[in-house]
Amino acid sequence: MSETFKLTGKVILKGEVKEFSSGFTKQEFVVEVEDGKYPQPTKLECVKDKTALLDDVHVGNTVTAFFNIRGNEHNDNYYVNLQCWKLDKEGQREQRKDEP
Repeated sequence: MSETFKLTGKVILKGEVKEFSSGFTKQEFVVEVEDGKYPQPTKLECVKDKTALLDDVHVGNTVTAFFNIRGNEHNDNYYVNLQCWKLDKEGQREQRKDEP
């Protein structure tokens, strides 16, 4: 079973949605995480229907990204992707069903 990770920081880059000939879509974004003296810019991605998570997110917003670590190999090269599956924007709260 894979572990779920999260990080909180400011969005410093939001890429465009990329659609591939196979129909697969992805959108990348970068979150800067405060880490003492040296902030860490960390690239994450949303894939398929999860690209909608970024619709209301803009550069400068503070977010908490929940993600899984995915790895793959292609032609003896190894890659790691941080795939976001939930995104909470600072100041955002879930609206209850009985609220207008």
